[in-house]
Amino acid sequence: MKTRLNKFLAKAGLGTRREMEKLVKNGLVEVNGSVEKNPGREVGNEDLVKLNGKPVTVSKELHYLLLNKPPGKREAEEQFFSARLKKELGSASADSKFIGADNPLFCGLVLVTNDPDIRGKFEDPKAGISVVFQITFAESLSDDDIRDLRKGISLQDQFFRPISVNRDTPESTGRILVELLHYQSPLLIASLEKMGFPPGRMDRVYFAGLTKKGLPRGWFRDLSREETIRIKHFKNL
Repeated sequence: MKTRLNKFLAKAGLGTRREMEKLVKNGLVEVNGSVEKNPGREVGNEDLVKLNGKPVTVSKELHYLLLNKPPGKREAEEQFFSARLKKELGSASADSKFIGADNPLFCGLVLVTNDPDIRGKFEDPKAGISVVFQITFAESLSDDDIRDLRKGISLQDQFFRPISVNRDTPESTGRILVELLHYQSPLLIASLEKMGFPPGRMDRVYFAGLTKKGLPRGWFRDLSREETIRIKHFKNL
């Protein structure tokens, strides 16, 4: 798959796209034996790219995207966004997985990646990855209901207690914010249903240190280098 020269260099871990663009324009990069000053030049692994005389390669093109998923059926949404990702990423989208889109109730932040290590980390209870859901109900919740959820709910074979539970605003009676660990999401749904409050919509507004800031509904963006490092190497996010 061909990609812009500055993006190719950035994916090799040599710096940001903007930093690589400056190096290219300064004549420090060669492509197939010739100095290349156009950062938009399309290159791939079949091309010989050198920076300061040293060969540059990208072993596997890993990508990390953050999606602000609209409400909707899981299958329809994944088909739609898979088509958009294929257009954006080409063949690299083939083994991409949606992390956090495993229930049709869920909308909001979803991570899309082809990195198997990241997918495994998000499935590991010991990773300590936290999420915040803004949950909307058809009925109002009393202060006693919220206190009961804070104390925890006994389910058939385990006990669930969220990290925190608060009203979305002091005036909102049918919408709450719940913080919990990512792997506990099914337990939260089961607890609410046991209490007699099946959620109408669960909007993930915080996911492993990532937020919706600057990301409209239905859009996705690349994670920054700092965000990628954080989710790859740190626990208790």
